[in-house]
Amino acid sequence: MVGHQDGSFPDLGWHIKGEMGGIWNHPIKLMDGFDIELRFETSVLRVNKAEIFINYPFANQHEFNSDLEGIVVKRSQFVPDDIEGVLIQLEIKNTGENQKEGVLIFTGHSDLRPTWLGERTEMNDSKDQASFDNDLQAWIVKDSLNPWYVAFGTNVNSTANAEGSVKDTQNGSSNRLNHRLILEAGETQIINYVIAGSYTDKDSVKNTYNKILTNWSLLLDKKKMRYEYLANH
Repeated sequence: MVGHQDGSFPDLGWHIKGEMGGIWNHPIKLMDGFDIELRFETSVLRVNKAEIFINYPFANQHEFNSDLEGIVVKRSQFVPDDIEGVLIQLEIKNTGENQKEGVLIFTGHSDLRPTWLGERTEMNDSKDQASFDNDLQAWIVKDSLNPWYVAFGTNVNSTANAEGSVKDTQNGSSNRLNHRLILEAGETQIINYVIAGSYTDKDSVKNTYNKILTNWSLLLDKKKMRYEYLANH
């Protein structure tokens, strides 16, 4: 996952001009990135201008503070070893004295395409096709002419919305997950999102998605222990 320290995903890079940011699963790109926002009755908080960025050997974290709404959001992410996916965890805290009620919106911007020079081996990009999998409770997006897939969803009940705007890409697709959020004064909620990919088939992306969503804590501990082992040499 390649972005900026403020948590945003601007256009980056020159090998594929403006396309080297986002989320990659070599030899393909999965997504240009994602947007997260909290919509309250009188305001919208966009989670894309972090005040604090912490980089760990095996994960990283952004912290977003809002004096206006009394909301603190921590966004953490890690890539499990040898698994085609990433976990994004939101920790949302109401630091105010009153209940907060709003909508949490996660918009994923798919851009399934080959890596740099992929066209030399006849890896040709085509239009992404998105559908919501009710069993998986996640969006599944496929490149229409290739066996490339990305799936993204969350561990909380959400409604799917395909009306998100496409983010500066001719063949991409933008799709939303909406979650009703109610935070009591002083309450903290934890919400997990998973993005999984496959450059071979649909069953693989679904299995990977379920594996990360179900076992993320064990996978994080395993990765942490591997880095501790390396650090002791």
